Amino acid sequence: MNKSVPYVKRVSTGFLCNQFLLVRRKLRSAPIIPRHLQLAIRNDEFLTFLRGVAIAQGGVLPNISSSLLPKKCEVEAAKRD
Repeated sequence: MNKSVPYVKRVSTGFLCNQFLLVRRKLRSAPIIPRHLQLAIRNDEFLTFLRGVAIAQGGVLPNISSSLLPKKCEVEAAKRD
């Protein structure tokens, strides 16, 4: 294991906290809930080291099977009507 790994984790965690505080400041009234943390971590390429972490009340990422989605021609026909 590289000696710089703890440093990278510390810097990344600091970056994550800073980003959440900036978002919180912009939204003012909306609290940041565990679901927001879950979505932010799972969709960020720089926070891959946190992907295995379980976040309490974070939920799961939405994943809809392509077989359940309507086909494009059906969607276009519905828009025309």
